[in-house]
Amino acid sequence: MKDTLDTLEIGERAIVKKINAEITLKRRLLDIGLTENSSIECVLQSPLR
Repeated sequence: MKDTLDTLEIGERAIVKKINAEITLKRRLLDIGLTENSSIECVLQSPLR
């Protein structure tokens, strides 16, 4: 089981259980539709990783 989104590999899927971030970042994530219990898939990774 993955604990954070940055550990997902390309093609892996996960369900967001909790958003643990400062209020400004949390607001931005909610604005793009990332909410608790939403399903996500890693399709790209940052080259800075």
